[in-house]
Amino acid sequence: MPAYVKAHFSQGQFIISSEMVLPSLRIQGINSDTYFSDEGAHTYTISDTQVTSFLHSENIVTARLIYGSDAEPQTIDFQVDNFFVPENKLTANVGHDRLYLFMDEQEQLAFSMNALPSGQALFENATLIAFEQNQNNIKLTLDVYAKSVAPSAVQILIGHEEKQQIMKVASATTSTFDMGQGTFKSRVLAEFSPTDIAREFDEIPSVQKNGAKTENTFWIEIDQDHQDIAPVVQPLTIEKATALTDAYTNYDQQLCMLIQPTLLATQQLAYAASFVPQELQIQLQAYQAKHPNSDHPRTGKRPVILITERVTEAHDNGSVMFNYLNKYHAKDFDTYYVITSESTERENLDHYEDHIITFQTPRHLELFLMADLFLFTHDVENLLPFDSNYLNQKITQTPKINLQHGIAGLKAQAVREKPAVNEQIVVSSDREVEFVESEFGYKRNQILLTGLPRFDELLRNRMWSTFKARRHVLIMPTRRRKLMDVTEDEFKTSLFYTTYMQLINNPELKALAAEKRLQISFILHPDMREYRHLFHSDFVKILENKRRKDVSDLLRDNQIMITDYASVSFDFALQNRPVIYYQFDELVENRHFDIDPHDIVGPVVDNEDDLLFSLKNAVKQERLTNAQRSQVPENIYKQMDTKARKRVTQAIKKILK
Repeated sequence: MPAYVKAHFSQGQFIISSEMVLPSLRIQGINSDTYFSDEGAHTYTISDTQVTSFLHSENIVTARLIYGSDAEPQTIDFQVDNFFVPENKLTANVGHDRLYLFMDEQEQLAFSMNALPSGQALFENATLIAFEQNQNNIKLTLDVYAKSVAPSAVQILIGHEEKQQIMKVASATTSTFDMGQGTFKSRVLAEFSPTDIAREFDEIPSVQKNGAKTENTFWIEIDQDHQDIAPVVQPLTIEKATALTDAYTNYDQQLCMLIQPTLLATQQLAYAASFVPQELQIQLQAYQAKHPNSDHPRTGKRPVILITERVTEAHDNGSVMFNYLNKYHAKDFDTYYVITSESTERENLDHYEDHIITFQTPRHLELFLMADLFLFTHDVENLLPFDSNYLNQKITQTPKINLQHGIAGLKAQAVREKPAVNEQIVVSSDREVEFVESEFGYKRNQILLTGLPRFDELLRNRMWSTFKARRHVLIMPTRRRKLMDVTEDEFKTSLFYTTYMQLINNPELKALAAEKRLQISFILHPDMREYRHLFHSDFVKILENKRRKDVSDLLRDNQIMITDYASVSFDFALQNRPVIYYQFDELVENRHFDIDPHDIVGPVVDNEDDLLFSLKNAVKQERLTNAQRSQVPENIYKQMDTKARKRVTQAIKKILK
């Protein structure tokens, strides 16, 4: 049963009384303890001078209260059963020292000297009563629960963690009730303009393009008049919440903002914000009125297939399938590709203009709602005109095929939700079947062993491209997530930077390049291109990576690849070209995942000497060894023909029959 612990300061004495017995109540130091006087009737006292003298003697500024035996001391803990009742400010002035008795951040009773205590423990949790639109604003109604003392004011704030910005929003406390046992409930109203927040945090359309979302979090600060405690800004955690629904607010004459409230894994209240053309929001609103239950009847004579990669890209399996289906199966399907208007890769799509759909246009939304099948290479959500709850239901209901953007197996994958039962995935070998089953969570009947559509052309042209690529060496490491967005100084101290700078300036490598007339190039992953200017060499060419299509050209135009964990190494192996895996560090995302040397084609090295030895062998042999070639069908690409597109089409017909 909960028990109270009351505290009072009067005439130089701190007085503690409790419903429970606190034997040997004392202040815990580093070298010794100092004890309260037991006055009987569960009452204990200690003078302010005794406390300050003890803290000075221990050379500490904070110390907790404990009780019980020396062998098994216990703290006065208010997290679960007990509750704290401060009967006055619990502050004492002793000479030049100022002394506080308070409930600390771990909700335990403690003393502090000359340091204003934190009020973090005052906030318990909140209930979200409403998250609703009020004209062009969002209004929150909350019941906020505080511990020990009644709040005098509750302030709600909104923050952007990446930019480390936070701002207060209009907040008002309309009532506060004493719920008993040291708990106080305050009804709090808060209101804010998403447009004002977006502009304050520089979340503007020119920065936040193509339906991208930003996440803003809610914070709380509780002030009170009862104790000398510093108010603390802390996450607004929600124990209970009303149903959270999408809201739309106007941004300007063309755009509105889609506001999507959510609870994070920590129970902190947050919202995602994205920009949506107003005409699309009106179009969807009209459609929802006719189809409130997300039922989407088929309206065309032929099944509608909607395809994308990333919305700015068209160089991978998605665009290959788009071109193939429109060329050979136009009578079977109406196939469309979604891409942004400014994309430089629209040129990779064959001239089926009526079937190339500009992202976030009324036609995009119309076809999305009509679609009978989704094909994607990265995330199926890339097909969304915008990320509303209603449109996500369409994603859930519609069959889909994950075409992938490479052969899986060199890197552990980001944790993702278990695939939907109506989702299938394209793979290239029996090894990859087992990999996507264990790493991605697909069942065997969801796995299509077809090969990758874009490899059909690669296999058809590999002899000619190999002739063109002779004496070209490509150094192409994958990205390091922990180095993305770090400062230049931090990047230059990383093992990644120092290792590759040493390699591309290695005198022995330079001599080998001169002797064998090698042309060596170095290129960073597109997500790390901002650090390109930090690399330099007088014999290795540092390449730009402006477009994804450039990578495809590099894979055709180089004879030897030096990489670490990049899946494009499989593309190289399919062209019968040597690959060397330079794995001098451990990829963070691979920590639970072991690479089987039999699943890759090429030597794995962890130092420059072994790397240079392997490179000399690769230059000499010019292609895979017989042993390495024998691994390709078993571990990389089972069906070494040019019929992957045909097999994927057969799977599509089976789904849509």
